[in-house]
Amino acid sequence: MAFELKVHQRNGLTADVVAAAVRGHRAGEHRRELLWSYWRNEMTESGDGTRGVRVSQERGLPARLTRPATTPMAGPREIVVENDIAWRIGTMIDFLFGKPLRIASTAADRATAERIERVLEEVWRVSGGMGLLHDAAVLGHVFGNVAMVVQAVDPGEAVARATDVRVRIVPPQRAVPIASTEDYRQLDAMLIVHESGIAGDGASGQGASGAEPSEGGSVAERLLRALGRKLGVSAGVSEPGAVPEAAGTMLEVISAQATQLYRVGERGEVVLVEETPALSPGQLPAVLMQNVTVPLSVGGLSEVEPLIPLQNELNTRLSDRANRVTLQCFKMYLAKGIEGFDKVPVMPGTVWYTENQLASIEAFGGDAANPSEETHIDEIREAMDKISATPPLAAGVVRSKIGNLTSENALKVTLQGILSRTARKRLTYGRGLAEVCRVILSALNNAGVLETTEQERRVELLWPDPLPEQQGAARDAGQAVRVAEERGFEIR
Repeated sequence: MAFELKVHQRNGLTADVVAAAVRGHRAGEHRRELLWSYWRNEMTESGDGTRGVRVSQERGLPARLTRPATTPMAGPREIVVENDIAWRIGTMIDFLFGKPLRIASTAADRATAERIERVLEEVWRVSGGMGLLHDAAVLGHVFGNVAMVVQAVDPGEAVARATDVRVRIVPPQRAVPIASTEDYRQLDAMLIVHESGIAGDGASGQGASGAEPSEGGSVAERLLRALGRKLGVSAGVSEPGAVPEAAGTMLEVISAQATQLYRVGERGEVVLVEETPALSPGQLPAVLMQNVTVPLSVGGLSEVEPLIPLQNELNTRLSDRANRVTLQCFKMYLAKGIEGFDKVPVMPGTVWYTENQLASIEAFGGDAANPSEETHIDEIREAMDKISATPPLAAGVVRSKIGNLTSENALKVTLQGILSRTARKRLTYGRGLAEVCRVILSALNNAGVLETTEQERRVELLWPDPLPEQQGAARDAGQAVRVAEERGFEIR
């Protein structure tokens, strides 16, 4: 049996297009694994008897630091890995979703607007709330985009109340967006690839923490487990970077008309397992949010990718400095004409004596200053600050004076880069969240739970200020007004 795609009513959605999209998605698996590993920097046991653990970013070090020692006397090289990527990503997310945002309805009637806001708040709460947004932000920053799908708690069952609708994250490791041939910014469909026989990817249901999914899990996970038991195949999803297997793969095809679930058989045949109509026919329930938009592409710009070369250079220089310090920080001695020098350790209070007038002790080694090395490391860090627009001050690290620390203006000028980047991301993530809200309201309207018009389904996001409240500036402004009034000036 082959794909049965006529139900989707999309001329561009053919079996060849679906197969090509899945092949292209699998071809990019190595890149996604690389991005994830540099952000996660996962620790594993080395097992070579020389070092206790290894981390993922060691893959970017040159061979002269990682190759085995050539002689028994030459121990392993010192390896220093400082993950400058993770804290920058975390700081960006704190500025974007560090405080709860408010979803406000634009409906003209105040009572209708309040009812819509309460319903949306409840749907987002049962879907994960701010935790869901944080997980989506992590995936979006690492991979460049993240997809959200609005589905019923029980696929195929009627929606009777607002909490029967859920918003779930589809991580880029599984999401395959199919763009419209007429406008690359619009989606014709969304494919979700569930590879078999591998544990959870840590980015669906429970978020991006990497924990094992519970037996409850998300709606899709429970459906896939049930189908897997019924069909005798595993219905797990893949780890980032795992090599997919064709047999047993579950493939969801989501369009504005229906959601289909296919299974790939042992011989590569495609079998339709389940087909459910869309919650709101004509409305695609999948939304793709870009981290930073890329022209002529549905994919967004990853925050990790441009930092990887500089991260490799930084780790290399830190490892080189560690090896230099290891060789130079200990003083060594060359003794001539002194008997027993090799039997007594060099320590305070130790006395050597000899009658040899030509005897001598020469000290060499010790740590020496290397200004060019320190300058190079500082320049690498500054380059990472410029690329990410995230200086250490944004994470609370104050290394130099920034003017009057009580001045909000001085703080804003210093953090201008990350504030501008945050404002730009609020447009892309905000547009996606507003579209998700519109899909939710459309589904509830179609089910008769909450009747709304197309105009009433529009919302706007009220973002909080990422910086602390400017109480000092308001106080100073009020004091200036009072002084002016006391002196007889007219304030307009």
